[in-house]
Amino acid sequence: MFSIFSSFLYLFQLVNNWPRAIIFLWDESVSSSFLLPLFNDLIQMLFRMSELSVIATRPPFNESLFANSLEDIRDAYGRMLLSVCDNPSVNGDYNVTWTASLYSHTVKEWSSSECSTSFIAPHQGEFTISVQVQSVDGRNYGKSSIIVRDIWIAAVGDSFASGEGNPDIERGLNNSAEWISSRCHRSRKSWPYRIYEAVRRQHPQSAVHFSYLACTGATVESGVLGPRGKSQMDVLKEITRERGMGPDVLMLSVGGNDVGYAEILERLQRGETESLLPFLDWRFYYVSSQLTALKEAMQRLEPSQVLVPLYFDFSRNERGEIDASCADMHNIRTADIAMAERRVLSRLNSLILKTGREAGWTVEERVPGVFSRGGICSKHRLIRSISDSISIQGDPLGAFHPTEIAHSQIADLFIARLRPI
Repeated sequence: MFSIFSSFLYLFQLVNNWPRAIIFLWDESVSSSFLLPLFNDLIQMLFRMSELSVIATRPPFNESLFANSLEDIRDAYGRMLLSVCDNPSVNGDYNVTWTASLYSHTVKEWSSSECSTSFIAPHQGEFTISVQVQSVDGRNYGKSSIIVRDIWIAAVGDSFASGEGNPDIERGLNNSAEWISSRCHRSRKSWPYRIYEAVRRQHPQSAVHFSYLACTGATVESGVLGPRGKSQMDVLKEITRERGMGPDVLMLSVGGNDVGYAEILERLQRGETESLLPFLDWRFYYVSSQLTALKEAMQRLEPSQVLVPLYFDFSRNERGEIDASCADMHNIRTADIAMAERRVLSRLNSLILKTGREAGWTVEERVPGVFSRGGICSKHRLIRSISDSISIQGDPLGAFHPTEIAHSQIADLFIARLRPI
């Protein structure tokens, strides 16, 4: 017991007298050319022993980075950018040794002559990054714990999911409209992109990879499931195999192009309602088989959650009444619009809802309600008119599509129903 007490007393005296030792060395150095260099070396060593700050950054490293191919996901999944460049002691000529450890086991050790580097973690988990900087002035050390967690979400389907009608940058006097994808008219104002942003906000410490594949004009057969080797689903299959599991969130919008929305509208504008009914029966038989094939393909991916909106009615005015009085509707008869709502929209939404319930999808039934007083002829329209589309993006393709405000409201409905990831 006495020995322990004596040791403690000795240690206390050593620490307590450390400042006096410094003063003593300084006083003696005034009259000793030998002690002065020793004192300077000691002070410099104490400054150099300060711990380095290690900064780690996870994807996306910039806002334009998407995981739209197997190569994209291989380049970003598990990757972290590491840097000690902001440390004042890291200057001049130096060599940096990095060590990545998981659960106290060294995963990788490597050296570089740069103050920044990158590392792809082979597993998910909390990694310890240790760094040693060797320079002519000595060695400095640093350490940081970094949680590697990668989330993957994806969006497939047609123009409803791509955000048609809402370019990132609208057309101006001296510029064309700008999109994430000019060919597919993918927009950062769409409901899938807003959900992606919400997932990133909910998981600030995780890397959120977004496969944004939805494309204007896509159908189940041509775009989502086909053609073989080039489809949206083929990309998801490749990433699923690489990752070892399906998407954490998969967003989907299909059916409108499959049933022939554009052709139906043209027939209604021409008053060809008699020839429309046989056409509809055949189209819905086709759509039913396509949705079944899509359901089976998506089940093989085993996504954690699938978000699917019902389609919207663009015919309601600010009073909630069917209105075809505006130029875009070409004065289609009210009775014909009511027939189309009953025989096309309601039938398509029922088919989507039935398929979604069978597959366990999160089908958002409140989407039609967003447009209940905001149709294309409404004073408060949430649907792009033909003139809107030409003005905003330079072509009429955005007509009869939701506005940016509508996309925001749709996203909010889904965000409230996101399951924990």
